[in-house]
Amino acid sequence: MSLNPNDVIWVFDGRRGLSQMLGELVDGLCETIAPVLPPSVTAEHADAFEALAADDGFDATKHIDNIRLSRLFPRPVTPEHDADSHGWDSMIRNRATTMFEQAKQVRASIDAAGAIVPVRQREVHAWLQTLGALRSSWHAVLTRSDAPNAEPTRDQLLGQRPVAAMLDWLAYMIEDLLDTREACEMAGTGLDVEGIEEWTDD
Repeated sequence: MSLNPNDVIWVFDGRRGLSQMLGELVDGLCETIAPVLPPSVTAEHADAFEALAADDGFDATKHIDNIRLSRLFPRPVTPEHDADSHGWDSMIRNRATTMFEQAKQVRASIDAAGAIVPVRQREVHAWLQTLGALRSSWHAVLTRSDAPNAEPTRDQLLGQRPVAAMLDWLAYMIEDLLDTREACEMAGTGLDVEGIEEWTDD
């Protein structure tokens, strides 16, 4: 059954400092993707023509210079099928802009709600995409690989316990959000969050 865009379908429990932690992770994601954002997104321009000119002289592929970015923005086809990298550049620009906007939306929700963040149906996609992007980028850090199927070694897991724990936390939130949304869709209604403002930081 379809849900109302304003239905609350998940609640992020950010008590015990988790809200601040997620907010800082989202800020970090925005900083990570900033170098590949088109100039029209990152700077003010006098008019649309100036913005277009700035974008025209920008090559996002030149800024894929670390493992997080290469994991988030992989080349979609082999070089021989995209010799001038135009397709890759276009993909990076579009995906980075969308990712940035979604991350900002999640950050705004956290800032507005505080420790307990009700996530509405209209916000679900932004949350899923942002949590997924965070998990992908930090998975690359853990494994030191931009391959989506890279498995961390025992030494990597032991040497980066906080990162491994954070990845498990992100995976849990993604799974919980998906499960809760499915339950709401089956019920045809959102969650009853009456009294949510009375939750304490116990």
